[in-house]
Amino acid sequence: MGINPLNDEEAWTRAFADETEPIIKMPGAAGVFFNSALARDSLIAIQAPEKRGKTWWCIEFVWKALRQRRKVAFFQVGDLSEGQLLRRLAVRASGRPMYERDCGPILVPEKLVLAKDSDGKNHFEVEGETRQFRKPITRQSAIKAIEKFHRRCATSEDSTQLMVSVHPTNSASVRDIDSILTGWAVERDFVPDVIVVDYADILAPQSPRAEARDQINETWAALRRMSQEWHALVIVPTQANAASYSGKTQTMANFSNDKRKMAHVTGMLGLNQDEREKGEGIMRLNWIVLRESQFTTSACLYVGQCLTLGRALCGKTWMMDGKKD
Repeated sequence: MGINPLNDEEAWTRAFADETEPIIKMPGAAGVFFNSALARDSLIAIQAPEKRGKTWWCIEFVWKALRQRRKVAFFQVGDLSEGQLLRRLAVRASGRPMYERDCGPILVPEKLVLAKDSDGKNHFEVEGETRQFRKPITRQSAIKAIEKFHRRCATSEDSTQLMVSVHPTNSASVRDIDSILTGWAVERDFVPDVIVVDYADILAPQSPRAEARDQINETWAALRRMSQEWHALVIVPTQANAASYSGKTQTMANFSNDKRKMAHVTGMLGLNQDEREKGEGIMRLNWIVLRESQFTTSACLYVGQCLTLGRALCGKTWMMDGKKD
């Protein structure tokens, strides 16, 4: 209906209220890097090559949101089955490996230490605790982990904090997701603070008859609209292009299919990792684009991770400019 900014104090109260509190709070250097971006009405994309841990980062955001008593809707639209997704959630909740083959001694990073290689260049090394695991996650240990979560967060087992909806590849569109969210709001009184869609590139098109690039643009525009209409933080992974396989740090040139997705997001998060970093459990994150805050593509957040235990972000983190936790 419109507002009159020169006379409507309530409009100004609404405008500034959302800026004071991020939906998901991160500690230390990760907080400096993330917190201003993880706000309501935001669309955050996670861009990386295949099998680089995009779903694990989604789960990391989900788990931190749940620990902070936020309501989360998770839409798995083809990359994983229901069982595969629930097992990953159980791994994150319990801190146990998923498979028998992953059992044994596992290094859990606690901090990153700055060191020099033989050429005198700086690099990070991981220090942490090595834990011994004899058994992988089981149904019983998953249930116990969920019970422990309720006790730690003082939430009722009857409360609805997390809703999950699983769909085959290319079978659900943003319009379908919006319809499901409306149903949950009416039938369960469930309105999410955070919406995760894993992942955007395998959503069904909004207009099946449109040209392929226009279908992609319409999907991303619809995701942006969903963040605004539901007044939520929307997190959506997407694939990087082939050049990212060999590149050191992603830039705006590493988009796949249609560059217009960069125009719709409020932040595009890059996951960067060379072979040495992958072997040592180190990930570099950068903002490829980011609204509302100053950023440089080359500035990276260094994190330790242990994906075997579902931990995309472990222990203390470093900013490339020397800020540390």
